[in-house]
Amino acid sequence: MRNQTIAPIQWDEPLLKVLPDRTLGGRLDSGQIQKFDSIVREVKTISMLTKYFPSRITDEDWQILLECETRKQRFDHIKFLRSRELEKIKDLEKKRAKEKLEKLQKPRALSDNPPPLYYPATKLVKDQRRHQWYKVALAYLCNAPRIVIDCRFLPLLSPRGAELTAVQLNYLISENRDSKTPWQVYFANFDLSSKRVQRLQQK
Repeated sequence: MRNQTIAPIQWDEPLLKVLPDRTLGGRLDSGQIQKFDSIVREVKTISMLTKYFPSRITDEDWQILLECETRKQRFDHIKFLRSRELEKIKDLEKKRAKEKLEKLQKPRALSDNPPPLYYPATKLVKDQRRHQWYKVALAYLCNAPRIVIDCRFLPLLSPRGAELTAVQLNYLISENRDSKTPWQVYFANFDLSSKRVQRLQQK
């Protein structure tokens, strides 16, 4: 132990290139501004110590960082933002690869089959979505199984935990809407007086 040395801290150029407005567009009072300035300095320091840092932090993300009670919660949320960013990049790459494959397969399909009647793509998407929601409505009329989600826990979660829960609930709604046999889904004790719950509802 005596001969061991501690590696020096490696400082790099800050990855936080754009600083937020000190009042977040007028949403912060004088007392919050001082705390927010300290958090911005902290986040900038973190961006000098790690490469796992989001390329962009929105005002909404800054608001969540302000709500974090500990430095660890803020660091976890920064990692979550970067992870979410990488997932979006991966999904975009998959989408482009799929579109490229479909373009390669399209000439063969056209030669084997006569061209279909013209149908506006936007109208097709709207009709498909309308049909999906129609199935959900039928589930309510036909007494399909019910799922009740108690949302009283949402204000008690950490900011990162609340964001992850919102992603899961959004996934549940989408999968149920697109299912051939959708269930009735209800949200109970949804406290809209909480700003955090209001933000999650918008998601």
